[in-house]
Amino acid sequence: MKKVTSILLILAIFLPVLAGCGTFSPVETTTVPTTQAPTKPPATEAPTSVPPTTQEPTTVPPTTEAPTEAPTTAPTESNMSATEARYKKVVTLTRDDCDKDYVLGGYSHWGIRILADDCERIDTESNLRHVVPARSFYRAMALCLSCFSLGNDWTYYAPHILGYTPESRSDFAELVDDLSSFICTENSVPTLIQKFLILETVESTVGDDEIYTFQIADPAACAAELGISEEMLAYIFGMMHDSGGEISFSDGACTIVIKDYH
Repeated sequence: MKKVTSILLILAIFLPVLAGCGTFSPVETTTVPTTQAPTKPPATEAPTSVPPTTQEPTTVPPTTEAPTEAPTTAPTESNMSATEARYKKVVTLTRDDCDKDYVLGGYSHWGIRILADDCERIDTESNLRHVVPARSFYRAMALCLSCFSLGNDWTYYAPHILGYTPESRSDFAELVDDLSSFICTENSVPTLIQKFLILETVESTVGDDEIYTFQIADPAACAAELGISEEMLAYIFGMMHDSGGEISFSDGACTIVIKDYH
């Protein structure tokens, strides 16, 4: 009983105090929901797709061929004048090209018998290649003309000199004197030089020390003015060659540079 009275007394004392302090409301604890950060999906490695290699078309530039120049071909016998073709053979002949006369001895070529002293020059040991002297054919024709009056066989040599055979001996006789004036056995080169100086088909220049230059634009026309064949004109050039003359051809024309040693 005393405990109950004491409790009541205590409550009577503290209740007014508690009432003055207001109503006590318990503090609400707001629980903040912990929102878990969204987990990223596992990184799926992007497929490494290699783009198709589209090879760029290689455009080959059109091949522009260089303009083909006209071939510079060395003149052949087919496009040379008859004079040039024969002359080039005259200055390159060797003993192997000749026919050997086993009866009379000596050599011949193109049906022309080479004189004995020229045959000796062919066979001499110092002539290592046994070259035929370029003068040989001119000298052979000159000797034949000089012996015409002795009654030799003119039909043998007239075709070489003229390019044709006259109808008779008397027809040929009318030409012999003129032909012998420059196709001769003595003083041949000085005589030929003087003959060329008066030809209309030859342009002549006289330099120092009696060096002559002859320009022949058309060898065929020159041969016609001389009254001989182009074959014989080539033999004249061969005679000049062996006497120190320089003979050259270009585009059909001929140039001769020679000194008069008389």
